[in-house]
Amino acid sequence: LQKYTNHTITLIFSFHNPEDYIYQKELEELAAKNPLFKLLASMSAKDKEFPDWKGLRGRVTTQLPNIIKDGTKYTAYLCGPPPMVTDTVKQLLELGLKEEDINKEAW
Repeated sequence: LQKYTNHTITLIFSFHNPEDYIYQKELEELAAKNPLFKLLASMSAKDKEFPDWKGLRGRVTTQLPNIIKDGTKYTAYLCGPPPMVTDTVKQLLELGLKEEDINKEAW
């Protein structure tokens, strides 16, 4: 955000349950303070496991079609488990992003 002061950054942060939502306070504060930073927190646990969760539900791939309407306007950075990265890259390509606009780290 300091380097790209004229770019909107959307973080789709997916985790299994609320206990896995690391840096929640910091991320939410950053989103509240900076209009160029949009935080989408999405929990992948079943609704019945955490009925009080008010945020988004599902994996990153569940959220992408709601966000990306024209893939040519995006650059993506992915990090996470290899299967998530692989599935997300495939979907981003289907949504119109170019391979060179997708940066990834699988761990």
